[in-house]
Amino acid sequence: MFAKRILLLSAVIASFSILAGCGGSNVKPVLDAEDQLKLATQLYEDGKYLKAESEFQRFIYNYPGNNAVDTAQFYLAMSYYMDKDYTLAAGEFNKVLTLFPSSEFADDSQYRLAMCHYHQSPHFALDQTDTEIAIENFMTFLDYYPFSEHADSANVYLTEMRDKLAKKAFRTARLYQKLKRFEPAVIYYDKVIDLYPESPYVPESVYRKAECYLELEQYEDARQALFEFIDTFKDHEFYKEATEKLRKLEDLPRAEG
Repeated sequence: MFAKRILLLSAVIASFSILAGCGGSNVKPVLDAEDQLKLATQLYEDGKYLKAESEFQRFIYNYPGNNAVDTAQFYLAMSYYMDKDYTLAAGEFNKVLTLFPSSEFADDSQYRLAMCHYHQSPHFALDQTDTEIAIENFMTFLDYYPFSEHADSANVYLTEMRDKLAKKAFRTARLYQKLKRFEPAVIYYDKVIDLYPESPYVPESVYRKAECYLELEQYEDARQALFEFIDTFKDHEFYKEATEKLRKLEDLPRAEG
């Protein structure tokens, strides 16, 4: 009986050994911090971003107190960014800025965070939430890191995003004007003029605002808008029309008081 039990136990142990041997090849060995970071970094440099994401995550999970955890966090974000998963990338760049504000990667993280929203900024006619967030983050970046190597490109992208918002406001104003809803048209032209003074849509906004005032028979406001246009935009294509409109206005009686 005892001999049978020994044989049975031996068979069970042998079975477990076989199963362990079969599954052991699928069990990933735990690397030390240095080797884990090297593995993740090499995958990133090889353009294997999906695998790099997993390995950077493994490093962050296994070695949260390591001095290089901000490096892993930044390159985890960059892996998502290079994989064009801008939503996840933005979240990870935010973690760098929140958890490691003094990191050497803070400036790059702020710039890339802005770029994530830049890449998600849609056609001007659609909701512009990402455009507005991109603008906010580019401005933050330029405030904190004005001498960064990314400063010039940040200024270019910032201008592009602001012009998109100006275009949206201008097109809205033009639509209201064509629908003969002149008061809201004036509001949107003023939005272009006041919020985006550097925009290429400003000159025409001033001129079109004058047109709206003429339709509303608000002649003093029309005069002021035309004077502003003529004085500021002498080379504009509507300069001649503006001077003619102003000349006709001068023949009208001015409101007293």
